[in-house]
Amino acid sequence: MGLCLTKLEVSLTKVDEQQLIAENFIKLSANLGKSGKNEIFLWYKLEQVSTSAISRIQFSYNDNMAQGLIDAGFSKIEKSLNEGASGDSIYLWYYVGPCSTECPIMEIDLTTGIKSEVAKCLAGWEKMSCNLNSGESYIHLWGKRFAQMYVSAITVTTTFEEHADLFKKNYNRVDKANNQNSVFIWYQLTNDEEDALRDLKVSVNKDEYRSYQAQGYTVVNKDLNVANEDNTINLWYKKDGPENPIKTVFVLTNKAAVEAFKEIGVNVIEKNLTGGKEGAIEYLYFTN
Repeated sequence: MGLCLTKLEVSLTKVDEQQLIAENFIKLSANLGKSGKNEIFLWYKLEQVSTSAISRIQFSYNDNMAQGLIDAGFSKIEKSLNEGASGDSIYLWYYVGPCSTECPIMEIDLTTGIKSEVAKCLAGWEKMSCNLNSGESYIHLWGKRFAQMYVSAITVTTTFEEHADLFKKNYNRVDKANNQNSVFIWYQLTNDEEDALRDLKVSVNKDEYRSYQAQGYTVVNKDLNVANEDNTINLWYKKDGPENPIKTVFVLTNKAAVEAFKEIGVNVIEKNLTGGKEGAIEYLYFTN
């Protein structure tokens, strides 16, 4: 099959770095410890594979997020990406999947600003993380898969008990909580263009709900704004139509990046999935 991602590691000290260099790991240059006292780096190894390789990367920032990953057989790197800084500990998890059923990742990189994020989008990379920096700078992990993939399904969970089952069904969790820690968006990938979703919508009131329903969209029957019963937020999708198949989906939490993403043709749905809580923004975006 070729060179694919087979191992991931994190260094917190110079001793860690020397050990990983000796083991032929490759270091990503972005320092994940900008907000703290440590220099923290992500390392990876590429190897020729034929049967299995890393196909999914996830993150946890509390014990509840971790349990489903444990149950589904993910491996955890026991070094916090937020070591020495304020805020929740962030841990990286990865899943080694069979190449026969999952598309392996052949390259990863970190972006440290809007310009580099836009470049990754244009090059067809898939965003794989929430903001990994607790400070003002935005740092995201991106992956490049061995083959072109498409989003075939999208769903929402409102309880942590649902996570393990979706992981076992090869879903990817968008590792950024919405208006509270238990609400997450998930997507599933396929290499079959005909099975891909074609469009996504978000309804934030009853009129929009009825409108998308009348237009033939299918609702994801989970409220993204469960903390506020007076303001239901729903996700909708359509599998038919003239639009190109959806290749990637994630969320934007940096309002300054919205226009830059729209300028390169990214579909940004400017409806706040947080319900406007405490001035935070969270916009769903997708690429065709």
